[in-house]
Amino acid sequence: MKKYLEVYQLIVNEIQTGVRKAGDRLPSIRQMSTMLGVSKNTVIIAYHLLLEERWVITKFKSGYYIIGKQYDDRFQNITSEFVNAYNGIGLLGQQLTHTYQHKPGDGRYAQDFMKSLCLHRYLPHLNGESLLACLEYGDPAGYIPLRSNVVSLLKARELNINKDNLLMSAGTNHSLDLIIRHFLNKGDSVLVESPGYYPLFSKLDFAGIKRLSIERRYYGYDLHDLEMIFEKRSPKIFFLQPYAHNPTGTDLPQEHLKKISMLCKKYKVLIVEDDPFLLTRKGEASYFYHSSAPTIYLSSFSKTLTASFRCGFIVASSAIIQSLTKLKLITIINTSSINEAIINDLIQNGTLFEHINLLKKQFSEKASSMLNALATIPNITPYPHNPGGLYTWFHITTDDKKLAAIARDNDIFLAPGSLFFSGKISYSALRINKFFLDEMSLKFLQTYINK
Repeated sequence: MKKYLEVYQLIVNEIQTGVRKAGDRLPSIRQMSTMLGVSKNTVIIAYHLLLEERWVITKFKSGYYIIGKQYDDRFQNITSEFVNAYNGIGLLGQQLTHTYQHKPGDGRYAQDFMKSLCLHRYLPHLNGESLLACLEYGDPAGYIPLRSNVVSLLKARELNINKDNLLMSAGTNHSLDLIIRHFLNKGDSVLVESPGYYPLFSKLDFAGIKRLSIERRYYGYDLHDLEMIFEKRSPKIFFLQPYAHNPTGTDLPQEHLKKISMLCKKYKVLIVEDDPFLLTRKGEASYFYHSSAPTIYLSSFSKTLTASFRCGFIVASSAIIQSLTKLKLITIINTSSINEAIINDLIQNGTLFEHINLLKKQFSEKASSMLNALATIPNITPYPHNPGGLYTWFHITTDDKKLAAIARDNDIFLAPGSLFFSGKISYSALRINKFFLDEMSLKFLQTYINK
């Protein structure tokens, strides 16, 4: 490791462990050089990196001071490997965020040579600066007008943030991937819901992360079990979906949200809150974000517009967003300005809100018809269902995987509950999407369930 990175990591570790606290003055460049036996230039570069990553501030003619940590010391994870990876990415960032009149160092060809594509034909609602913006990589944090509109949407749902707290992603799966890469190292433990979001399980396994599980029941969790996991197993992150949960369709009760917040603060566990049905469900955006528990909030447009847009967003402290933006630059450079501009146009012209109001009505009607239909099947009890979500869930005595195989032979796709469990499969179940419970599917379930 380069010397300046060793100095940087040493100081970060001292901040994280409480050796150096907010308000402490760092030794002068000369003093630190002498203390560590390194050159003054090495210390200068290390201090500048601390300044860039917002661990310190400078005071005129006074020196460098530790600032109030914007990362909780339990889950801060800017490793030396990350710092090495970030070196050089600044050049790309300059191309994306700065407008230069003269740019012989640029890595692309000029926009003038794109005119023959006539892209305006395919984007008729975009013109002038909006169209030009779509022909560039754009701001690495995402299309600026859309970020502003998402901030407004969230404020209307009692999540008071600004654009520095928001990063656009290529959907929730991309958001989860960024968080796993950023905060977790191989061998770390995290807590997931079971049943829960199975694509997350695969991502964690691929990264070598240990999955701990808490059973998501019709009423929520066993809160005693939850505290025991935090106390005995020390997970670094708790991944959860409080509202319109996938796959059970349930909401966590208010008293559970309050207890989760208290426990995560007590045991310094980072909450990663996934909210795919924000736009169709009722209530505030996030219970946790403005609590004292460390929280990152995720949502997307995939469940309410179209999955092919691959557009989501991450809400976190400005320091975390700044670091995740660098990771986004390293991994995919940027999300699609064209997709984000189309979504922004849907918001600006009111189409999104008209669509959402129609969806809410349809969601409610479909929920009612689904529950009435399922009531014709003996011996099943669907879990409480948030009408703003897509799913309901119920136990069955039949082997759910075998039932799904029989269904496939009848040209019917079922989602067996066993796929959604993390680790031990507690029981057989089915997840039903209320938009696809047609007459043929219902007749199949009436014939084969619990027989």
